[in-house]
Amino acid sequence: MQQLFKLILKKRLYLLILILVITCALFYSLLKLKNDNGDVRGLGLMLGAELIYSDGRPNPEAADEVLEKMKDLGVLVGKTGASRNVLTFMPPLVVQQGDIDRAFEDLQSVLRSISQ
Repeated sequence: MQQLFKLILKKRLYLLILILVITCALFYSLLKLKNDNGDVRGLGLMLGAELIYSDGRPNPEAADEVLEKMKDLGVLVGKTGASRNVLTFMPPLVVQQGDIDRAFEDLQSVLRSISQ
């Protein structure tokens, strides 16, 4: 029984470390986009990036456009916030680093396309 407990504890520790690594990768990717947009915030694997106009007003139209284009690319993104201008990212625990990299390459591409 004690060996089983140790195994469960190791797996939980591994899972917590995995969540921390994935969260850091997601947050870092969002922060790289921050210079053109609003606030980046979140907790754990639930992260959000605010889309705003250059004068600081919320930009829900851009959020709608990003949401649709990302869906077309196979990446599901949510939309929240009082003004519906915050893109939310909530990947499953089984997400791989390559999935995160591809999703944020797609996001950068989409953001560039709508800013033109």
